[in-house]
Amino acid sequence: MNSGIDIFRKTLLIFLCIWFFIAVVLNIFGIDLYFMFDINLPVDEHLFRLETCRLATGCILLTVVTRYVFSLKALPSLSVVYYYGIYFVIGACILAFRDGIGVEKMHFLGIVILYCVLIKFEINQKKKDSIGRFRRDYF
Repeated sequence: MNSGIDIFRKTLLIFLCIWFFIAVVLNIFGIDLYFMFDINLPVDEHLFRLETCRLATGCILLTVVTRYVFSLKALPSLSVVYYYGIYFVIGACILAFRDGIGVEKMHFLGIVILYCVLIKFEINQKKKDSIGRFRRDYF
């Protein structure tokens, strides 16, 4: 039986999935879409977000490859999204401090943090649901 919070979490994850889909399709057609739905950004914000994405992508790839090299348990797909969000927020803070970018240009991080928290709740719920069942992760 699904409770209200389960439906709420799933609904927000569906919205995130739809946003990813729209962003990918628009990117294929040459239109840059930034979180949330900013299409036209000033050049400095555009570069800031590109650097932040590059830093977060590098960090998540480093995490995944390091776990593989040292034969650690593979991360579930939702955990990869969660860690990408964490790396994105940390990278944005570091780059903003380095480049002197003000807080007013980092408003989008609030939504990213909210989604990271909700994804973490979903991961914790999945762990609770799978206790007592044999599950094997494949890399």
